[in-house]
Amino acid sequence: MILDDRVYLLGIRHHGPGSAISVNNALAEIQPEVILLEGPPELEPILDWLSHEEMTLPVAALLYDKKEVAHSVLYPFADYSPELQAIRYAKSVNIPVQMFDLPAAHSIAQKFAEDETPQAADIRCEEPIHLLANAAGFEDSEAWWNFVVEQRENDLAIFVAIAEAMTAVREAVEADQPESQETYVREAWMRKILRQTLNQYEGSIAVICGAWHVPALMKKVKVTQDNALIKGLAKCAIQSTWIPWTNERLTFRSGYGAGINYPGWYEHIWHYSHHNQSLSEIWLAKVAHLLREEGVDVSTASLIEAVRLADTLATIRGFQAPAIEEFNEAITTTFCFGDDIYLKLIRKKLLIGNRIGKVPLDAPKMALQQDFEQQLKMLRLKVSTDEKELLLDLRKELHVKRSIFFHRLKLLGLKFAIKNPAISGKGTFKEAWKLKWEPEFAIDIVNASTFGNSILSAATQKTIQALESHQNIDYIIDLLTDLLFAELPSVIQKAMLTLQEIVAVNAELQSLMVALPGLVEISRYGNVRNTEIEQVNHLVRNILPRICHRLPSACYAIDEEAAKDMASQIEHCDGATNTFAQAELLALWQSTLSQLLDNPKIQGLIGGKICRLLIDHQVITAEEAAIRLSYELSQGNEVEHEANWIQGLLEGAGLLLIHHDRLWMLVDEWLRGIQAERFLELLPILRRAFSSFESGEIKQLLSKSSSQQSQQAKVNMEQAFNAERAEMALVRVSELLGIR
Repeated sequence: MILDDRVYLLGIRHHGPGSAISVNNALAEIQPEVILLEGPPELEPILDWLSHEEMTLPVAALLYDKKEVAHSVLYPFADYSPELQAIRYAKSVNIPVQMFDLPAAHSIAQKFAEDETPQAADIRCEEPIHLLANAAGFEDSEAWWNFVVEQRENDLAIFVAIAEAMTAVREAVEADQPESQETYVREAWMRKILRQTLNQYEGSIAVICGAWHVPALMKKVKVTQDNALIKGLAKCAIQSTWIPWTNERLTFRSGYGAGINYPGWYEHIWHYSHHNQSLSEIWLAKVAHLLREEGVDVSTASLIEAVRLADTLATIRGFQAPAIEEFNEAITTTFCFGDDIYLKLIRKKLLIGNRIGKVPLDAPKMALQQDFEQQLKMLRLKVSTDEKELLLDLRKELHVKRSIFFHRLKLLGLKFAIKNPAISGKGTFKEAWKLKWEPEFAIDIVNASTFGNSILSAATQKTIQALESHQNIDYIIDLLTDLLFAELPSVIQKAMLTLQEIVAVNAELQSLMVALPGLVEISRYGNVRNTEIEQVNHLVRNILPRICHRLPSACYAIDEEAAKDMASQIEHCDGATNTFAQAELLALWQSTLSQLLDNPKIQGLIGGKICRLLIDHQVITAEEAAIRLSYELSQGNEVEHEANWIQGLLEGAGLLLIHHDRLWMLVDEWLRGIQAERFLELLPILRRAFSSFESGEIKQLLSKSSSQQSQQAKVNMEQAFNAERAEMALVRVSELLGIR
């Protein structure tokens, strides 16, 4: 659109390949003296980095408040971004590029002053475009825009059409609902810069901005009116840097999306729009290659048929070329025999894609970001949007350093590496991690820089602050474990002192029982890491006697839910005590359990659990346990108590029944003696006990049950046999048969 014979308003779709091609064609025709681009002026000092040979797109410019680094906004760039093509054109013909949007110093300050959540840099109204799409017979505005602009090679005429269409839409929309104040302020600033540029330059001016803003720039608005809008805006100091971006984060569904559904498809259009082969052939060849990698048999004949079908569908529907819908229908029909199961894979791998950008090491960055990248290089790690599993062997120096690095990132809240205990080795020399890079991690690094200029100093300072604000034993023990693995000795000392203070004041039994297994685990791993953990051992030696002193009074007169929790905690503490393996403490613990078992008032589930633990440690024999069980199942006890006792004894311990016949017989007799109605009431408790058995144990128990039933049947037959009467019967039968 030409304004005042000097100004060319080029309304674009941010990150649209068709818009990028049209912009290139228009700039070649206009040959402007200067280019105005939508975007804050703080971008200008770092634009030259887009031409750096080590810069790999997509990337995003991150602008943030120097004092409040969490206050930030992002401006993504891809190869097919019209803004990027304009910057490259300007560099090739040596003309200036000026960003003419509202400065980030104002926009960021305004947003956070009003407690608003900052939006992505691509700010425009999507819904009104539906009006144009629906008028053209399209249900999807994205598909309409692709058909009209992105999949065509246009000249200046397309920008005139876009300006007229957007003018009509904005008039209709704003008649019902005015635009946001933020948009009006931005557009007032754009008009201000446009006026200044007209006074500064004599030649033509190319203005490249989102199509939605074109009608606002065409309006004749008084200078005083615009000045009133932009007067008195809040302001802050802005720092700018580049961060890697990904195709996934260019989509609508991403937190910092740039407003396109299919970056991989747009990338394809951009790279192959001038190719001798058709877009259809190249795209479907990519799809065929992907499906073959997944084991789908896609023949050359099927590929040819898919190309023909996609082109035919486009022709029937009046399209110049096939779009995504036509391709998907052709793929489903010819490659997948009517099954659309692979469309999800195609969407992820091709339509969106897994491309990740790269920023040169010497590009402007915060110190923490530089340290992060240097650590990656030193540890031979690479960032990738694909999830990667990494198994560390802590006997190797490089792997120990990687583990330390990952744990420090965890303390900083950077989730680049997540520990995976599910596949870690049982030994203490193995750690399994899942690595996956997400673009927002770069923002997290910027936010974490408030704690320090290196990973080490930032992790240290953030953890110290966390210790000062938390007084929860569970939290501090988890934190202490991470500190141990992260090798932050100064903070470990502070965490230990904090924990000692809490334990000294907090005498709650449950807190102490929760703390014990965690401390023993720390002691165990500390020995592997050659870390000084005597303070941890001292704390264990202090906590366990206190648990033993208070445990008896906590095991009776409690409800079923409390009993479940207590039984579980007793089992965990038992495992921790045995792992700690200090004879004096072990004897104290087992003595406490023995005293509890002799107490007739303890809840049944807890009594059975303690009995089982004492059998495991050979403190009592199976025969003694059978006597105890016989007593618990005797007349006078409630059936619920008996069922709970059996659950505590047998839960997860099927081998007891397999190898000890006396226990088997007692349980069998007890089950046989329960009335049918009562059995149904107790069934949930019994199911919890027996369902915990391993499948191999269940098979052995079934075999034992069948064997005993056969033996019992044989015994019953022998007991029912009368030899004298049989002899009399034999005499009579012999006479009848004539046998002497």
